[in-house]
Amino acid sequence: MALPANVSFYNLAEGGMSASYLIVGDKAALLVDTGAGDIDEAAFSSSLKKYAGDKPVTLVTTHLHQDHTAYHRLFPEYYMHPADHAILQGEIASVYKPLSEGQSFDLGGVVLEIVGLPGHTPGSIGVLDRANRYICTGDMVCSGTIFMVDGQCNFDDFAASMDKLLKLGVDNCLCCHADSVVPVVHCKQQIQNVADYKAGKLTEGPGMFGGGSVFTAADGSGFFRPGA
Repeated sequence: MALPANVSFYNLAEGGMSASYLIVGDKAALLVDTGAGDIDEAAFSSSLKKYAGDKPVTLVTTHLHQDHTAYHRLFPEYYMHPADHAILQGEIASVYKPLSEGQSFDLGGVVLEIVGLPGHTPGSIGVLDRANRYICTGDMVCSGTIFMVDGQCNFDDFAASMDKLLKLGVDNCLCCHADSVVPVVHCKQQIQNVADYKAGKLTEGPGMFGGGSVFTAADGSGFFRPGA
């Protein structure tokens, strides 16, 4: 995935449970999520300083699950979609600012745009770089299984968001779990997974963390249903 020479891209939570993507332009940087906290805090902070330098860093939240917000407390403020406020897990000691569809952030040399992608949670969003044809999708796209929690998920919204991604004109999705880079064409498989889940055609197996069920397609993608 090629980026322009004046834009740098890093995963500050490399090797951890959930990715934290830092995009650095000429004038500023934008951080997408802060990971699960399984990366040493000092190492996380050191990497942020190393790659962003003295440039201002804007923190954007793809959705408010704990494995994406562990180090939000290190920042004075963060952006998220208002629809996710109801599912806030734990306390985040910083100021929340609302995100909206089409909102943009100019980093100098690259402009990033917010795309609403409800389904995994009501306020899930993507961070889109139209010029370079990629989007950071949080947990909405995954080569493995996606958590779909009762009271937060919506399968119809999820399928509609996949269709939206396919029409954006991007090549790749930058994901937080399993494979880091997933071709956007995988969204077709995820639409099919929704239809197959509803029809009882996905393979059901034991869940994770001692409960629920995993429903998988032949390629290993699918859904984890904690309440199933």
